[in-house]
Amino acid sequence: MAQFGAFVTLASGIDGLIHISKLGAGKRINHPREVLKEGETVEVKIESVDRENRRLSLSLAEVSRAVEEEERTIEDFRRSSAESATKTMGTLGDLLKAKLEKTKK
Repeated sequence: MAQFGAFVTLASGIDGLIHISKLGAGKRINHPREVLKEGETVEVKIESVDRENRRLSLSLAEVSRAVEEEERTIEDFRRSSAESATKTMGTLGDLLKAKLEKTKK
């Protein structure tokens, strides 16, 4: 554990870092020990590989899944909103225009 993140051993001689910004699941934390315990086994996702500096950037897999699920939910909402918008009565302006045209006849 370090102030800026948590180091994770993936295999003998292979370590990666989960940056503190990836640990809070969208919430600001002051230290990685607020989320993790030293020696705890966690499932991680490899975010990036820096071959030149021999560094692995990691994130918690469960946090990644939660973020992906939230993004899917938002996308589903947007899609259903767009579909239902074509099935509505129209905008307020459209309704007023139709009412005015009806009264002119």
